[in-house]
Amino acid sequence: MKLISEALKEIVTFSEQDEEAFRKVVRDTLTARRSTESKEQEKRLATCRSRMSELETMLCKIYEDNTLGKLPNKRYMALDAQYTHEQQELEAEITALQTVVDMSGNEERSAAKFIALVKRYQGFDEMTITMLNEFVEKVLIHERDIKGCQDSPQTIEIYFNFIGKFRTPDSTVPLTAEEQIKDEALLAEKAALREKRRLAYQKRRDNGKDAAYQREYQARVRGKKIAAKEAIGAEDRANGIYYLPNQHYTRQEGAQAL
Repeated sequence: MKLISEALKEIVTFSEQDEEAFRKVVRDTLTARRSTESKEQEKRLATCRSRMSELETMLCKIYEDNTLGKLPNKRYMALDAQYTHEQQELEAEITALQTVVDMSGNEERSAAKFIALVKRYQGFDEMTITMLNEFVEKVLIHERDIKGCQDSPQTIEIYFNFIGKFRTPDSTVPLTAEEQIKDEALLAEKAALREKRRLAYQKRRDNGKDAAYQREYQARVRGKKIAAKEAIGAEDRANGIYYLPNQHYTRQEGAQAL
């Protein structure tokens, strides 16, 4: 949810700062996506139609062989049912593909809808459920690049309604030589730590000790939360603030600790 909110803020801010550039990026994104998808769908459509022609020829052939006594009735009925079923599936797929191909020229309409949606929410403070439903088509969360490592890179793809995946132009300020060296050193350090953790995880998995490690880890986490909660309670009691047995702490740091 945080990533979606940040992505929406970035898109809306871009549209506010340079509306013409925003409109151009939206149209270019749709044109590129439609071009790739249309080629794939047209290729699949041609393959389906070619297979339909082959099936028609094969149906005629087995009918002729059955009529001439070259193909037993039982075998003929089995093949006829198989080819007919495949024909029906292909017909449905061809209809769906043709519909998509026919609609491939609607980039301008989709671009206009996405642009209008972004304009409606310019200056928003917090993402709402309504915004989430209006903007987001789907979110794909991939496996971590390195299993067993909590800070391993992980790809998350956000697909927006009307446009699919969308990224604003990169406006990052280039790093200086010194900053780049520090950044590379930090990345190398993180990579080494991830590898160390991955090897430790693999070792625990191999010797059957991972379940015990996870229980111990969860116990440590619970202990830290309880300690934080007690520290807040002690501070409040020292200030003359008391809570009923079932009353939750209402302070912000208390909520964070819980």
